[in-house]
Amino acid sequence: MRIFTKLKQYLADNKEILLELEKLKAKLGEHDRHIDIIFETLDELIQKKQEPMTPVGYKK
Repeated sequence: MRIFTKLKQYLADNKEILLELEKLKAKLGEHDRHIDIIFETLDELIQKKQEPMTPVGYKK
């Protein structure tokens, strides 16, 4: 009889752990997408050509 109650408790604990793991996986997946967007934006900014700046101040 004690085995069945321990088994029931073990299964309940595992369900909770599995639910928490699924939540973490979803959160990490969202962070991965955000990081990908950041790197894509940085690549676009790096590849943009900078226009030459006109000098400011007095000419000699």
